[in-house]
Formats: sequence, C-alpha cells, structure tokens
Amino acid sequence: MGLLDKALTLETEKNAEIESSLHFNPNLESLYNRLNTSTKGLDFPSLLFGGLVNELQIQKGALLLPDESHVFTPWAVEGFDQTTSRRIRIPDSLLPSLNKEHFNYVELQNTEIDLLKDFFSFREYSVTSRVILVPLKNNSQVIAVLFITEGNLLNQDRRTLNDLFENISRTAGSLLKEKRDSILLRLEDVTNEHNDISTFLKERISSDSSPFLLLSLKLDSFMDKIKSNDRNSVEFRMIEDILRLVKTLLGGRGSVTIKDSRSLYVLLGSSRQEEAELFIHQIGLSLSYFYKLDNSLFKPVWKMVRFPEDGSSEQDLIQQLEK
Repeated sequence: MGLLDKALTLETEKNAEIESSLHFNPNLESLYNRLNTSTKGLDFPSLLFGGLVNELQIQKGALLLPDESHVFTPWAVEGFDQTTSRRIRIPDSLLPSLNKEHFNYVELQNTEIDLLKDFFSFREYSVTSRVILVPLKNNSQVIAVLFITEGNLLNQDRRTLNDLFENISRTAGSLLKEKRDSILLRLEDVTNEHNDISTFLKERISSDSSPFLLLSLKLDSFMDKIKSNDRNSVEFRMIEDILRLVKTLLGGRGSVTIKDSRSLYVLLGSSRQEEAELFIHQIGLSLSYFYKLDNSLFKPVWKMVRFPEDGSSEQDLIQQLEK
C-alpha cells in the first residue's frame, strides 16, 4: 500500500469515527423513566439490558448477574454466539478493580484480554480487541456488570465514556436492585445440587420411604413467549430464577431440580393428585405474574408418577415419567 493509499485509509477511518460520534446521542433519562414505570419482575435484567443496547448502540455485550455460586454470569446477551453466552464470567482477579469506589469502568485491550480467553468461543476471541466492564452498583456494592466488546459507544472519547458509565453504574444499579433483587430477597436461595434426576430420586428414596409424587414440568410455551417478547434473555439463567421461585412455592413440602433449560423435576411430599394440580396452578400464576404474561395464554405442561405405586426405584419412576 502506497503513502497516498494509507493516507486515504486513515482519512476514511477518521471520518467514520466522526460520523459515528455524531449519531451517538443516548437518552438515558428517557430510558430510566420508562423503566421506573415498569412493575417489578424477574425479567427486569433483560428489560434493562435491552434498553441499554438500544441507547448505547451495543452490537456485542451482556448483562452479568451473580449466579447461585456468586459468580457473575450472563442473564441477558446481545450478539454473542451460544458458546460465548454460556462461558462468559468475570474472573476473581478483576473483581477488586470493579469494586473500587471511584472506578466507573474497567477497560481491557489487546493482550490484557487474555484474562478472558477461556470465557469466549475461539471465533469470538479471535475478533475481540477491546472489552469494557461497567459495574452496576447499589450503595457501593456491585450487583451486576455490563460487559461490552463491540458497539458505537466504543468510538467515544474517554471523558464521554467515564461520564456515561458513572451515570449507568449508579442509576441502573439502583433500578436493578429495586425492580428485581427486591423480589429475590423473598425467594429461597437454592443451589441445584443434583446433576441428574437419578441422584435426586435415589437420595430421597434411601432416606425416606413415605409416598411422594414426582412431576415433570415443561416450560416450552412459557420460554417461547418470553423469547418472542425479549430476544436478549438467556434461557439457562432464567431457569435458575424459576428454580428459586418453585422452591419457595413448595415451602418445605418437597424438592425441585433442573432437568434442562426448559424443564424441572418436582418432588412433592404428598400422595394426593389434587395437591399436585393446585401446585401446578400456583406455578402458572406466579410465573405469569413475575414475568408479566397473560395467565390465560400460558399453562404449564406436566406429567406425574406416584411412589411407590408407579415404581419402587428411581429407574422405574423415570421410565414411567418419560413414556
């Protein structure tokens, strides 16, 4: 490439940055006002992130919240492939920087991104040259992290970014605490300890031989409805919130474990079908309420087997349930 070509290329890139800056005018105040009028719900992280994606013109990013192990993982995603959406984490080594009182964001470039190499797919990592992490805080406590690798806002100068992220860190963090975390405080904190239904049942049968009902709860219609309204939501994180909700509804009457990103197994300490029907009805109402869906459009699909009538071992019960 000759000197003239290089000069033309640099000029083109400079003009593109200027053009990009002229079209970057986020109206965060309007976004916050809209979110303030929304009701509390477990879907609020996706609502918040979707608004930020539009206002900040984010092409690739995620909103990370603490999972049941207190590791920051994606609850809403934009632009990343499925592998990256599942892998993204905030390494412990970066948490002190995010927790510093006067830090509005952390930026990683070039070789610094090696810290996050294991949290991207190979393809995504190969095209990522810059990562911005914005801590969303409530009373100086980091409750979420905005994770950005691509978007129009990355073309802005550092002062603009600092002012922008100071605003987001403070205001979006407070909104998230009010609209979602206040609900979670009322739900049981539960770790999904069972990797498979066999272990789940084996432990129950070996420790207690009293009758119980085993329910398979499928949430396909619910998940499809959520995804049709909100493309940023992450199914395998939503199911963790739903797990907590179902555990709370059980109120000590049984146990629940995740089957997959769209299904749960519920063990209900009862032998009466009426109790199972009432419980499923409660789940439907609660999910519709916390995710703001019309209950008439959503009914959980479920199957039930009885112990010991339908089988005296975990294998027998699973076989009957999956018929």
